[in-house]
Amino acid sequence: MPPPCAGTATLPRTRRPPLIANPSIWGRKPPAPSSPSSATTVTTCAMGTTSGPSNAVTVLTNASGALPGVAPFGAGSPGCKGTLGISAGSAPTVGNAAYGIACTNAPANSLLLGLRTNVADVGGVNFLGLGVTLHVDLFGSTLVSGFNAFSDPSGVGFGPSPIPNDPSLVGAVTYAQILGVGLAGQGDMCSGAFAGLVSSRGLTETIQ
Repeated sequence: MPPPCAGTATLPRTRRPPLIANPSIWGRKPPAPSSPSSATTVTTCAMGTTSGPSNAVTVLTNASGALPGVAPFGAGSPGCKGTLGISAGSAPTVGNAAYGIACTNAPANSLLLGLRTNVADVGGVNFLGLGVTLHVDLFGSTLVSGFNAFSDPSGVGFGPSPIPNDPSLVGAVTYAQILGVGLAGQGDMCSGAFAGLVSSRGLTETIQ
């Protein structure tokens, strides 16, 4: 019998949002992002037999409702497990102290870097020629911040990012992405980027 599933994350599928430059994260309410068309629950399981090694895989299962206020876009730079999916742990609402960014297919048991800006690069850019794709515009933004995220043995990661209880934040739009480094000792050096860098899809966040 294969061991039970290790973790889940809900990844909404949407039309790609337009490139939106929000001059001030605390400014007027921006245009609403495209409506989500569907969502997929991603379940990470350990598959194997008692006579052979186990391998972490990602299984796409049933559709479920998408979280309001978040929408993924872009492709990022995949690693050995494939594209790094991205979503939020809960809706981005004012005063949500439990808010954070979740990802799948990241390097296992790793410290990850989360980035947040107020300008997106929907098509993605090869950052500094390192071979890793960024969907957050570090040079065109007036807001750039970082946060730590950590992955479990199956490559499911989470980075806490609490939202202050400030009503003026309603309607603010930001864009988030998670980066990691593939570890040769874990057989996770499939990325062609410098030092095995990988990056998730981008995530549009509209505070509710």
